[in-house]
Amino acid sequence: MSARIIACKLLRKKPSVDETKRAYRVYLCGGANCRPHSVPTLHHLLERCIWRHGLAQQVAVLVGTCQNRCGSAPNLVIFPGSYRYCMLTPATIERIVAEHLAQGTPIATLLEGQGAR
Repeated sequence: MSARIIACKLLRKKPSVDETKRAYRVYLCGGANCRPHSVPTLHHLLERCIWRHGLAQQVAVLVGTCQNRCGSAPNLVIFPGSYRYCMLTPATIERIVAEHLAQGTPIATLLEGQGAR
């Protein structure tokens, strides 16, 4: 079964039942201020990293509307726990997947507010 990527574009959408049963839900901001910061590229990289780590069945990735953190774009939130990562780069995406999603260890130094949730 392939990874299910849902682009919400301009609509706020609740995750489907299938997505809520997964261990993690990753919401990548797709707002107007994040899109110019290579969100499509980061989204593709996030999907590839999830596959590479064998997490496609455990992680649902959703691209949504603005998360109101435009000054620190691009950003994403991981549930459960509401962990917010900002100022994403390809290197931080790789670390988030390898450490937070694969090992279950949030990266305090990359979280918004350096450890704040």
